[in-house]
Amino acid sequence: DNNRKEGDAPTAGGANSEVRQPVPGVLLMDYHQRSGQPTQPNGVSECSATGGGGGSTPGAKDQLMYLAQLLGFTVQFSDFPKRNHGEYLSLVSLSTEPPVMCHGGGPSTAHSHEQCSRAAL
Repeated sequence: DNNRKEGDAPTAGGANSEVRQPVPGVLLMDYHQRSGQPTQPNGVSECSATGGGGGSTPGAKDQLMYLAQLLGFTVQFSDFPKRNHGEYLSLVSLSTEPPVMCHGGGPSTAHSHEQCSRAAL
């Protein structure tokens, strides 16, 4: 595959879910939205990032936290301050085997948590 670099793990999941393993034991996943829903410029729909909008569907962060409780792994968010780039950046780390780390960004920490949670799912 011309798009895959040497040492990268094969693509898993759907067309937009690329998983890479740059270091043994650590998987990096893309943070592109995997559903067909329209998005805002930052890749997060407003109602999913704010946790509702009248719908009963839980957001990606809620789903990830539920799965962590159900399957017995921990979820840790690391936030990086808003700088010149105008976005809050977040990193989510899952204590799975192998560990998984995903990143996301948005106009608020809630949006960036939602985006990196969606990537982890």
